[in-house]
Amino acid sequence: MNLRQKSVGKIIPFSAFDGGLFCLVALGLGLGLSGCGTSGGGGSSEVRPSLDEEISLKADRSSLDELRKDIPPEKQVENDEKALLLELMGQLKMHPSEVRTKWGDLVRKKRETHRKNVQKWRDEFNKNETKARNEFLEKAKSERDGFRKQKVDRDRTRDFYAEQDRVRRDFFADERDKRKDFESQVTAQSKEFDSYMRERDKEFNEQHRLYSKQWADREKEKREAEQLKRQQQQQQKKPVPPGAAAGPTPADSQLAKDLEEMKGVQGSPLGTDTPPGDGK
Repeated sequence: MNLRQKSVGKIIPFSAFDGGLFCLVALGLGLGLSGCGTSGGGGSSEVRPSLDEEISLKADRSSLDELRKDIPPEKQVENDEKALLLELMGQLKMHPSEVRTKWGDLVRKKRETHRKNVQKWRDEFNKNETKARNEFLEKAKSERDGFRKQKVDRDRTRDFYAEQDRVRRDFFADERDKRKDFESQVTAQSKEFDSYMRERDKEFNEQHRLYSKQWADREKEKREAEQLKRQQQQQQKKPVPPGAAAGPTPADSQLAKDLEEMKGVQGSPLGTDTPPGDGK
């Protein structure tokens, strides 16, 4: 299997398959089928999914292809995966439950795409296998019919049928090996798919926890600000009770000033006839 893989389950794109590449193109946040390659199973053509394009949960950044042509393919895939998370959680625009719903929809679509592509791959292999078997049996029958028309001795007849039997056994042994190899590739690719999806889901959950906390903190701040605003508005609208201190008036200020000045004036005893300043 022509698959290269980094540590921690990060998928690096396939360089090529044994004669074919099943191509997919990004459509929005999902991916759609665009074409296929040939060669392989059953002696004819075979369609095989490309793991990196089929299952990568990434944003559509095809408009940046020219600018990114010098970036290694594995780095492009990694950047595109991060871009998808930024589209979902780069800013506090959606409720955390809505973000998770969108992610769940993407994952379900990706799993459905994988299932359909594997089924397409299997159908193509089965078709080619049946075609190769029918062609082999028809050829063997034609050879036998041609041989029976000849007048040959017993030894040549024995050798002819022995050779046909050997070729038949070799053919079906080879077909069994191809089937076994095909099933092992399907199993391996499905395991790669499941491993990749687990890694992406784990990464999403980690980011979603942080996003949910930021969302909750912001909502709390908004509620506290709204509550403070309502309290201030209620305080301003509240009527002042009669007799309650409503703050100093200009007259109160002048009275306080006069009282302060009177503290420095020299007084005289009350009830005396002595004029001020005559003091004996």
